[in-house]
Amino acid sequence: MEIDRYFKEINLQLKKAYKVATEARKEGYDPELEVEIPIAKNMAERVEGLISTVAPQIISVGIPKRIKEL
Repeated sequence: MEIDRYFKEINLQLKKAYKVATEARKEGYDPELEVEIPIAKNMAERVEGLISTVAPQIISVGIPKRIKEL
C-alpha cells in the first residue's frame, strides 16, 4: 500500500513538472513548443521516446512490445 502511494505521488509531481514546462514553452522560454520526451511507464517505452525524437516514424509501431520480447 505504501509503495502505491509513493508511485502515485511521483506520477503526480511528474505531471505537474510537465505542465510547468509546457506553460514556460508557450511563453517563449524555450524554442520548442512542447516537451519532446513523452512520459514512459517502463524502460522499453523510454527507449521508444528517446529514439522518436530523431525518428518520429517509430511511434506506435510496437517497439516497446518487441523490446520486452527480447
